Amino acid sequence: MRKVCATLWMAAWGVWCAAAQPAAPPFAWEGATVYYVVTDRFANGDPANDHAYGRGFDAAGQPYALDPVGHFHGGDLAGLTQKIEEGYFEALGVDVLAITSPFEQVHGWMGGGSEGGVQQYAYHGAWTLDYTALDAALGTDE
Repeated sequence: MRKVCATLWMAAWGVWCAAAQPAAPPFAWEGATVYYVVTDRFANGDPANDHAYGRGFDAAGQPYALDPVGHFHGGDLAGLTQKIEEGYFEALGVDVLAITSPFEQVHGWMGGGSEGGVQQYAYHGAWTLDYTALDAALGTDE
C-alpha cells in the first residue's frame, strides 16, 4: 500500500511540476536575429554532389582550372543540416535562417571580367533554371 501511495504521490507531483513550467513565449520578429547563408559557401556535408551537372569539367569530362571566386565550393543542404543539428546557430543566438535559392541553377558558367574569362557559376542562387527542382549540387529531395 505504501508503494502505491508513494507512486501516486510521485505521479501527482510530476504532473504538478510539469504544469507549473511557464510556457515558452511565442516567436516574435521584433529583435529576431536572422542569419543569411550562402549555402554553397557554408558547409560541405556531401562531397559526392560537388560536381553536379558536370560543373568544373570540360566537354571531355576532364577537370579544368577552377577560378575559386566564381565556382561552386561544395556547400550543401546536408552540411547546413549538420550545423543545425550540432547547435551551431543556437550557440550564435540565431532565430531565423535565410538561405540562397535552392532551386536548380543554370548548369554552365557565364563569362565575366574585362575579357570574359572569369568563370561565374550560379552558386549564389540568382540564376534559376527550374523553380520546380532542387539544384543537385545542394543535395536531393530526400
